Amino acid sequence: MNNNNSFLMYALKRSKNYLLNNLNYYYSGINSSKPNVFIFVFTKKCNFRCTHCDIWKEKNFGDEISLDDWKKAATNIFNWVGPFIASITGGEAFLRKDLFEFADFLKDKCIELKLNTNGSLINERIAKRLSKSPFKTFIFSLYSLSNHTNDKLRGIKGSYKKTLRAINLMNKYCEKYGFKKKMCIAVLITKYNLLELSKIVIWAKTMNVKVILQPLLKNFDTDFESDWIDRSKLWPNDRELIHQIFKEIIHMKKNGFPISNDISQLEMMKNYYLRNKEEVLKHKCKVGVDNITIYQDGNIKFCSLANNIGNIKNNSISKIWKSITAKEERQTLFDCKKDCRVHPCYYDKPLKAKINGFISEYKN
Repeated sequence: MNNNNSFLMYALKRSKNYLLNNLNYYYSGINSSKPNVFIFVFTKKCNFRCTHCDIWKEKNFGDEISLDDWKKAATNIFNWVGPFIASITGGEAFLRKDLFEFADFLKDKCIELKLNTNGSLINERIAKRLSKSPFKTFIFSLYSLSNHTNDKLRGIKGSYKKTLRAINLMNKYCEKYGFKKKMCIAVLITKYNLLELSKIVIWAKTMNVKVILQPLLKNFDTDFESDWIDRSKLWPNDRELIHQIFKEIIHMKKNGFPISNDISQLEMMKNYYLRNKEEVLKHKCKVGVDNITIYQDGNIKFCSLANNIGNIKNNSISKIWKSITAKEERQTLFDCKKDCRVHPCYYDKPLKAKINGFISEYKN
């Protein structure tokens, strides 16, 4: 499903959904469209101990749904919406041994298949296999070009070297076998790496890697508390420096550096770090409209802070999406005043940015 004609048809379908979303949900709270992006939390198990995440502290994640359950869910999605975008994440997805089998199953169902990983488990053998796999986009979490800083933020000694090794191996084998893949690094912005963001972007350009800048949110798998920023040990508080760094990043974006975030989101992110919440809330949140997340136990949510709206073991995703429970949850989220909408997973790009993105993908 990765040929240009398929992608063009998908782009037209997604544009239609976008218009329906805006005409209905954003102005009335009613949603008459279908999701475009499906996030599969394949496992919550993780081999890192990141300072911004509490998932690794969990002792019991409960039973994970089987590969057959995942396949059934993917088939249901395909029969409902046609070719779709899927993002497989974790935890660390490579901790499940059936990752490649699931990816192969998704090959003819996805217009784009993405993999989020810390890269630590990617060796020569796995890199060779990944280069030939249905995955089109790889997103490696890398927070610094400093051994010390990256390892401190990831909670594991040697994390920097392992992630860098994975990126190099993927570039090596994709080039060797002639498979075109999109390589990205997800960079979480903290007070420890704020000063080196420009350096990271320059490095990424030399590596032919795109940068996805991600805002710091409350720790994953913790309850939301309104004063979490005041208690955060990672939050940058130097307002002048925040202004300066984002000015540099936006200038680099305008000059063609490989930054995935659009300018509108970068401006929004700057206001987020300056704690100008009113400015951030002027932007719409696409949670409940454009994407849906299936968790490792089969539960479905619109976002990590939302309530469960169903489980794929009990109902099809299409029925869950159209359910009264989902409708009520959308209304709750429609009225939500949290500023986590700045995150790339929840941020709703302006129509112009969406069209430019479609054109870029079509050309590639």
